[in-house]
Amino acid sequence: MRKAKVIATLGPSTTSYETTKEVAKYVDGFRINFSHATEEERTIYIKNIRRAEDELNKPLAVIGDLQGPSIRFGKIKEKSFKVDDQFYISLNGEVPLSSEVFFNDVSEKDLLLIDDGKVQLKVLRKYDDRIEVKALSDGCLTPGKAIVIKGKEYSLPAISPKDEQDIKWCIDNEVDYIAMSYVKKKSDVVALRRFLEENGGSSIKVMCKIETNAGFKNLKEILEECDMVIVARGDLGLHFSIEEIPFLQSKIIEESLRNGKQAIVATQLLTSMVESVVPTRSEAVDVYNAIKEGTSGFLLTNETSIGKHPVETVMFLNKIILLAEKELVNLNIFEAKPQSLSDKFSYGLVKLSEALESTIVIYTKSGNTAFRIAKFRPKIRVYSSSANKRVVRQINLLWNFEPFLVEEKDYENGLENAISLLVKRNKLKPGDSVILTYGLADRPHHIIRLIRLQ
Repeated sequence: MRKAKVIATLGPSTTSYETTKEVAKYVDGFRINFSHATEEERTIYIKNIRRAEDELNKPLAVIGDLQGPSIRFGKIKEKSFKVDDQFYISLNGEVPLSSEVFFNDVSEKDLLLIDDGKVQLKVLRKYDDRIEVKALSDGCLTPGKAIVIKGKEYSLPAISPKDEQDIKWCIDNEVDYIAMSYVKKKSDVVALRRFLEENGGSSIKVMCKIETNAGFKNLKEILEECDMVIVARGDLGLHFSIEEIPFLQSKIIEESLRNGKQAIVATQLLTSMVESVVPTRSEAVDVYNAIKEGTSGFLLTNETSIGKHPVETVMFLNKIILLAEKELVNLNIFEAKPQSLSDKFSYGLVKLSEALESTIVIYTKSGNTAFRIAKFRPKIRVYSSSANKRVVRQINLLWNFEPFLVEEKDYENGLENAISLLVKRNKLKPGDSVILTYGLADRPHHIIRLIRLQ
């Protein structure tokens, strides 16, 4: 079993149920990109995921990825151009961009980046409602593509009206995580949490995408508020120089581990597999190095959303991760320091399990115990049970955790049920030592049981 988790993005390549189910065999969760997916498509995705979950008897987390404060081309006619071509981008012209904020923030000599930087335009002249640009590369402008001003961040609110509607959709459709795009500071996450609370979505976990200068600068304060972070390498490459990306990825993972948070690496993992049936050697090395740095998981984007070989992609990623984890079994990873009493309890539990080489089995109602234990990167696998389906799905993205559903809603009975299921599924066998707990409950006595299976 993998320790690092795998998430696949859904799209045209994975719209059919048959493909979704095949991909689901190799992943721990799915991402829905709200920048592109229509409400009708999202409904199909959710239906397919839940059906696959039931048929495979496997929890699958669903992530709703907000568009965030980005500016994108709307319903434009496809515009192709060559290097050195000049044309206008305006509010109401041949190449329309209906955002006054863009025209307020852009300046002459600015560099515009589109399609993950593959398209580059230089601003020659600026007028009140339009700009004249020169193409620095061959390219094509299409609807829905984001446009970034290199070195600048738009003066937009953290949560747009579109985001608000998408968040409500997530709440109504029992999405497990929300990925917040272009997070700049802690208050952005606080605003999202407040909106979730006010609309009945407080049980949804929050991932923060680190992809801008401000997001990286304020990483420590963002980590205080979020549940996980995503190393969004695509947009990082638009705000920083390409040669800086390896350092940024390493630093984000390190800071996340030190703060007890999961860090997911995203974008251009096995990009060649959008067309090819096998990845390149350098892509395999990239995944291996991310495991070595301590990443908690990987998020595939174009490879599974628009690529020709989504199933082969997730199969290859699994192979690379498994071999890397086998070779790097004794890797010394940065360690979080326990702060609260609950943290210290979880830290002690992890160290006890490692010293005794005992598997941890927990029962949790809210998932809080599992997330606290996950802060300290337990080297021995943790089996986490709950009667709450959403909690099981959310825990499924924690590094080296294997969650499962039990029917019991009482702590003690829940643990007994969990042990029985694990033995039945051959996860535990006679002679295994197991630590049983359910976290620090609000009661006079709390017991941690150490048992050896007969």
